[in-house]
Amino acid sequence: MNGVTAGNGVPHERRDVAPTRLWAGVLLAPAAWIAQGSLGWYFGYEACTTFGVGPARVTLLALSLITLAIAVAGGAVAWTNWGRVSQERHPAHVHGWDRVEFMSAAGVLVSAMFVIGIGWAMLSALLLDSCGGMR
Repeated sequence: MNGVTAGNGVPHERRDVAPTRLWAGVLLAPAAWIAQGSLGWYFGYEACTTFGVGPARVTLLALSLITLAIAVAGGAVAWTNWGRVSQERHPAHVHGWDRVEFMSAAGVLVSAMFVIGIGWAMLSALLLDSCGGMR
């Protein structure tokens, strides 16, 4: 321990994480979800009006897989950050004593939620067979 104390006087070990890594862990998954929703409407419309249902499905599925990979990468960054700053890795024991630990743990939780959201949105491209329903 290096003697750094949290706001409540509890000592904890502080390992620095670059601010860009902290923000990447928090923001990559939501940005991917926004991109999936926004670009999905555009590409779904263009593919449906130009080529038909099959190419629209492939386009939306590819877009969803790319955004899912980005969101998972954000979650991996957040998980790595959390591992660097916290000795407790169980979600029920998150303390978030300082900004770095809080942002790291929040990045894990936010990424998990948006990965689920991207997965649910991807189901429409897999299950629906009408162009209006896929978008």
